[in-house]
Amino acid sequence: MSAPPGPQPGESEKQYQIRMIRLKLNGGIDLDWGELAGWLRMGCAGEHLRRMAYGVRLVDEAEASSESSAGIHPEVAVSAPGVQEMRDLRNEAARNYRETDRERAIREQIGRSIAALKPIHIHHGVSHISRGGGTLVAPLADPHYGRECTVRGLDGEILNRYDPGVFERRMDELMGYIVGDLEKSGADRLVIPMLGDGIDGMLRVSQLTQLQYGIVDSCIRYSEFMAQWIAAVTELACVPVTVINVCGNHDEIRPLNSKRGDFAKENMGRITGWYLSARLRGQQGLEIVEAGDKHFREIEGFGVLFVHGDGETKGAPAARDYGLLYNRRIDYVVRGHLHKYGIETIGTSRGGAPVEEICCPSICGIDDYAVSLKKSAPAGAISFLIESGVGKTVTYQHIFSEAAGGEAVG
Repeated sequence: MSAPPGPQPGESEKQYQIRMIRLKLNGGIDLDWGELAGWLRMGCAGEHLRRMAYGVRLVDEAEASSESSAGIHPEVAVSAPGVQEMRDLRNEAARNYRETDRERAIREQIGRSIAALKPIHIHHGVSHISRGGGTLVAPLADPHYGRECTVRGLDGEILNRYDPGVFERRMDELMGYIVGDLEKSGADRLVIPMLGDGIDGMLRVSQLTQLQYGIVDSCIRYSEFMAQWIAAVTELACVPVTVINVCGNHDEIRPLNSKRGDFAKENMGRITGWYLSARLRGQQGLEIVEAGDKHFREIEGFGVLFVHGDGETKGAPAARDYGLLYNRRIDYVVRGHLHKYGIETIGTSRGGAPVEEICCPSICGIDDYAVSLKKSAPAGAISFLIESGVGKTVTYQHIFSEAAGGEAVG
């Protein structure tokens, strides 16, 4: 196996890399793509380099076509729009391949990390409850794991204290609520939509003082806790469980003071979804759905849309616009983001049932940002039953007993 020729005098590193890629395409180098990527110190996988090489070939072919046509139609060679289009295509392809390679690498690293952990085994109990049917939907909204805050009232009393320890105690309390709601409702299926903002993220530099852990540490700690929590709920529920992971705006990474949406795919919520899928893979009676920024599902014959809620059109337009966009009838829009509980009737569904937007309370509760907006709502959660042919029939609302770091709310 012979080494590729070295750089020519005055040739930049980038020019040298492109020349070697062209030489490889023409059969002048017997290294494989992985070896060539290492030789050129490009820091990418061999498959990535191979795909980019064919983008280079497309540009070369476009340029050759433009030059050959210049003798017949000189005006074409002046603008050469096809060449620029092919260059744009190559750049876009390279960006997509980088994202794909990065996602694959992260998934592989998560898989290796999970392989070193003690496996989770879910032991299903036997239900002695008479099941009347229907699906219980128990959303989790806005945990903001990793945040630390203490909010005080006018007399110095604690209105809310929050940190990872408080989060874990509230989730233990919520587990009891969900199991109790299953027993009261007689539902034979449980859906747990995680509506985003699982971690507090870093949308603003001021949040640096509010995070107990770094962003990556928060994401991994939160994901492992949720895997264990979901396993425990599944054991106690004694019914099939579906967990839907939706990304939120605080899960999004915004480097260099970028704005919302500039790095739409750079979202730690996606890593939580990957982690849960890998950690709980193959568990009987449990389904994990990696949903992205929204998820639509037919539940007992009714269309339910789960979203985080940031940037969404509020109320009737949300159900109408999504319904028109995806050609689906949406009976319920379930959202978080606002950190408060509320139900708004926005239309009439099949059989006369109301079309509703259901806003879920937050796990974290009031914080300094909410105080700055003069807004307040207790930390809590809800669940509701959807029955076939009827729709949403009953809602259970829960306010956490520990709203102030151990001080019970009277």
